[in-house]
Amino acid sequence: EYPSEFGWHIDTKQVDFSFELFKYYYNERNEKNARLSFTPKLIFKETNDVKQSKPENDFGIGSTVTSEKSATFQLDTFYKVKYTADSPVRTFLKFSLIQPYDFNSELCEEDGTEGFCVDHHPTYPEVDYGEKLLPLRLNLTLNPTQSLSGSLFYRYHHQDKRIVETRISLSTKFSNGGSFGIKYVKNPDRYYSLDNINNPSANTYTVNSIFPLTEQMKLSLAGTWDLTRNQVESKYDESDSTVRLNRELTSLKGIFSYKHRCFNYSLEYSENLKSKTGDDNITREYLSQKFKFTLNIPLIPAGQSSTFSEIPYQQEVDL
Repeated sequence: EYPSEFGWHIDTKQVDFSFELFKYYYNERNEKNARLSFTPKLIFKETNDVKQSKPENDFGIGSTVTSEKSATFQLDTFYKVKYTADSPVRTFLKFSLIQPYDFNSELCEEDGTEGFCVDHHPTYPEVDYGEKLLPLRLNLTLNPTQSLSGSLFYRYHHQDKRIVETRISLSTKFSNGGSFGIKYVKNPDRYYSLDNINNPSANTYTVNSIFPLTEQMKLSLAGTWDLTRNQVESKYDESDSTVRLNRELTSLKGIFSYKHRCFNYSLEYSENLKSKTGDDNITREYLSQKFKFTLNIPLIPAGQSSTFSEIPYQQEVDL
């Protein structure tokens, strides 16, 4: 039964076709130690075009579901390895080619009005209205060892004949429990995918790391740098009414944590860029700095092992 305040419902249909081709590789003892596979997929998806508003006042619900009629061809390549009989299977390589087609663009060509296309497509589409062929996705993931992994993502625009989005990440784990990771994202133009997921414009680096100090203590650090903030067009854009701080580091977090058999506690310091509009209608950025202390004391029910409370004591202070 549908809620009385909404006089509509949305149907989504999806059909997948796929098969797999694979080959096993053997070591000198005639044991399987690797597997290479190719999996082509063809995915058809359709979401009904339904007006999502209240009839009495034509007021939308805020976050609507975009109609969709699409087909996606996907080719996944996997290379999995198993070095010894006791070692786990690891996906050494995964490579995916994803090519989506938007058949709703044909409706734009038939109707020929901009408003109609906006209603039947996500806001900030990937290509011009009327284009059925969407950008090609290439996604590569590598795990050469149990402690090292990396990924590479490209989005290739057929009409512009260029790569319009790049994502690169690298992470590693150390034997002492520490880790380090870095991620780079370059996406000049904001867009929504066919399933209405927002992909904002970005040119950022994100770094995170964990440093074990002792068996009980560790230090975690994370930060994000926005490289667009020091570009000339960003600094001197007259259409932008926000007064910005001269700072590429948009977020920073450091956490010191200590685990004891009787309690856990952590000290957290964070910095984030925020903005507020004053009485003069000018929006100004400011640096929000916070310090947070968290204490978690275990609960010890009779006859059971210690379990920590789900709602710890926390105290947060704005600096």
